[in-house]
Amino acid sequence: MPIRIPPTHKEAFEIFAGLSEDKSEALLRALKNTTPAITAAALAQRVASQVELSFREVQAVVAVAGSLFVIREQRDLPLSKFIEEVVEAAQRDKILDKSDKLTVETLQNRLLSYLSLENPLGISAKATTLLARHQNFLRSAKIYTDVRPVFLGENPPEVAVVIHMLEIDSITNGKRVSNYFALDSSELKQLTRVIQSAIKKENAIRERLNNISILEPEIDQ
Repeated sequence: MPIRIPPTHKEAFEIFAGLSEDKSEALLRALKNTTPAITAAALAQRVASQVELSFREVQAVVAVAGSLFVIREQRDLPLSKFIEEVVEAAQRDKILDKSDKLTVETLQNRLLSYLSLENPLGISAKATTLLARHQNFLRSAKIYTDVRPVFLGENPPEVAVVIHMLEIDSITNGKRVSNYFALDSSELKQLTRVIQSAIKKENAIRERLNNISILEPEIDQ
């Protein structure tokens, strides 16, 4: 089956193919001088400030090159053959003019340069693929704490209960979903123990991974 450029990726591919040589080379140098990120989007965020491109342009180039890395691995094609098929796909979709040999050659060389950059681009793209296999992604979590007096008849309340509302904001099947869970103090402590246990497990795993670096998430400022 020939390679296709999905309609949702066409604009990003046009940005990738249409970059000036100077800007493309500058972005390539920035990528060569950084380390892999846990996702391709995080990698784009890391290098965007180092080049004279908008974040949208950087994100498009990294996303296109990263996706092509994964597709080539899935198809198990030699790099030269894969590039040939990508160029043909761009020509079929009118992104590239067959008669413009200079533009065709420029895209071929650009694909070769970016798809040869296994570290950090290929690694980050593969990490993105591994993460994307999960159905639910955590976007944020918050806990709201409230005190509820217990009323009995018309008498002033003598007791109260403390309720913690856990909000889990996620991306589920591509859509933003919010779920709420009421917790009392014992359940909050149970949740804390579960989280602390997971942290201990991760630390133990890290100690046993010889010569293997862990891709860390980007820290929100």
